[in-house]
Amino acid sequence: VYHHFESKGEYGIKLTVHYQGGRKARSGSIHILPLTITVPERRTNDFALYDISGYMNVTNPEGLYSGTLPPQLGGGEFTVTEVDVTYESKDSATVNVRPTTPQEDGFGAIHTTVPTETKAELDLTFTARPSEGPPVSLGGELSSEETAYEDLKNGRTIKTKVISHFTLDNPMSPSTPAMSFEEAATLYPLLRKAGVELSVSSLRENRTFTEGEDFGVGGYDIGVPYGWQVVGADNINGFRCLKLRIVPDTQLLSDAGIDTMTVYMWLSSQASLPVKTYIYFQATYGDNDTEGLYVSEMLSFTQGTDEISWGTCSFEPPPDNAQDHY
Repeated sequence: VYHHFESKGEYGIKLTVHYQGGRKARSGSIHILPLTITVPERRTNDFALYDISGYMNVTNPEGLYSGTLPPQLGGGEFTVTEVDVTYESKDSATVNVRPTTPQEDGFGAIHTTVPTETKAELDLTFTARPSEGPPVSLGGELSSEETAYEDLKNGRTIKTKVISHFTLDNPMSPSTPAMSFEEAATLYPLLRKAGVELSVSSLRENRTFTEGEDFGVGGYDIGVPYGWQVVGADNINGFRCLKLRIVPDTQLLSDAGIDTMTVYMWLSSQASLPVKTYIYFQATYGDNDTEGLYVSEMLSFTQGTDEISWGTCSFEPPPDNAQDHY
């Protein structure tokens, strides 16, 4: 007989056995110890499959966009006051830890880095709600390839390369997209404002976590702390996990126009990568109110063969004359 207890503590139990001549029952108690996990170090060629889903909603009573309808749709002026975008994985997204490689940061310095590639193809649904008339929904697709390069000495991301391709369906001509574009970008971390890195490395890899534990600051700590707390245990697709709550600095959120942000991450002894990530936010940008949700959930994990020799070094604040590089 198997039973999963959601949290630690003392539980009363009763076992009843039914048989041809009647039944018998026995009662007792069981003490469930806190779940303890040790996140394994990443290895070259660690590989995971994920399911990704989420949405974004943008509203502005005064109007997000105004224009004129084409003659095929009756013509006339229109104003869109609300846009919904929902997305989900078309196929499983992949995350792959690649062999170390030299990379140049935004200031021309060369680092030995550990690249982590993430590839995803998402099905999109756009719904535009005008101030008058029925909503209009369109389908679309977004494919992206992202490679984050982490310094071998300190585990911090020095840059991220992103290639994305977006298409929006055309209801008037299915064979011709209403919109299509591809974009490539290289992103560098800011020096002056700390950014939380949602990765196991920023939670100190190869470390033991215990249910109910409060522990030190994670992510960058350049005058902007982030709180991390183990808030419970869970089972995600067969991975026994601890659920961690991440609390970003309120001033940083306010500077970014974010009113509310809720972040959770699930870690396991069975995988070097996060098993699940949940991010919810509400923000105000100008006159636009924005709400969004992102969820990634691991479906499978295959451990790589080659160990990565991570180094150690202090991560100091930048000098006063340092400039951010975008």
